[in-house]
Amino acid sequence: MTMVEDDSDLIVTEDNKEGTILNVTSPKRKTMYTIYKPNDVYSMFKIKAENGLVPEHLSGYYTNRKTALSDLTYWLVHTPESKEAKWDRMFGEEKAPPPKLKEKKSGTTAV
Repeated sequence: MTMVEDDSDLIVTEDNKEGTILNVTSPKRKTMYTIYKPNDVYSMFKIKAENGLVPEHLSGYYTNRKTALSDLTYWLVHTPESKEAKWDRMFGEEKAPPPKLKEKKSGTTAV
């Protein structure tokens, strides 16, 4: 298992002109994480995932973008590589993972 020990592999891009939205991707995960400002009365930031759910300790409100980015970066650096990302790294994105085969039940038959 490969572990990224620093944040040099993370890709952070700003999405709008005010800079309130950041898109963060990591080679260890197949999903993109977004730091955004929700449309509510609070001037706080949240983290959302493109696919799936955000981990529980990252869900919640952040007072500024820098804190949300540092928490997300720390989590991405210290989390293990996902199975999908590992498969793509080993065999390339063009080759799909093998299908999961259902095991046949080996039962006895009455004669």
